[in-house]
Amino acid sequence: MQSRRWRRLAVLVVVAAALTVFAKVASHQQAVADRGVPPALQAAINEVLDGHRCTTPHNAENALRVRLSGSDYASWTITRRDGLRSDGCVSAGIDIARHALILIPVSRPEVREALQEVRRDLLLTCFQREAAVGYVQTILRGLGEPQPDIRTDGPVTVPVDGADEANRYVKGGCYIYSGILWNEVGEPVYLLGGNSPSSQPAHDPEAR
Repeated sequence: MQSRRWRRLAVLVVVAAALTVFAKVASHQQAVADRGVPPALQAAINEVLDGHRCTTPHNAENALRVRLSGSDYASWTITRRDGLRSDGCVSAGIDIARHALILIPVSRPEVREALQEVRRDLLLTCFQREAAVGYVQTILRGLGEPQPDIRTDGPVTVPVDGADEANRYVKGGCYIYSGILWNEVGEPVYLLGGNSPSSQPAHDPEAR
């Protein structure tokens, strides 16, 4: 039961990462087209939600409506994921079939940058479970999250590049940062993966 639950959570982590929209350089336009996303629509979203600042759901919705007005996408709907906090930061996923933009939660830019450093540090230095939790707590508390929800029994998500090395690292008793998911009330849950019976290995296509 526990294992199945975390497998579902692992899927949510990957889905959330796949839906999140970040600013892309010009060389990425063909990849956008290959996914069936109209480049003009992607460019409009990137202009409003550039990933360098925190945009609340209300502000994002208003700015997207203004940006899309008068375009071929003016009739598209903008919806919010269930449990989205009114004061949280958002990005936008694209549902081509339903002609909809879906606002989804993301971390504040400074938290996102810090978590990238955490991922790197936990892959470079071996932290046992308690030390890894303490390290991540210290980082997050310093960024204004006094009681972060950190789980250590979730999926072990390793970078595709260097996956074998990372798996050996975990099997040696080290814990790594596996990602973030959002609970039903819009609060972040930080996942650390390690060599525990309930941990489920998975590859993270976004991890580098």
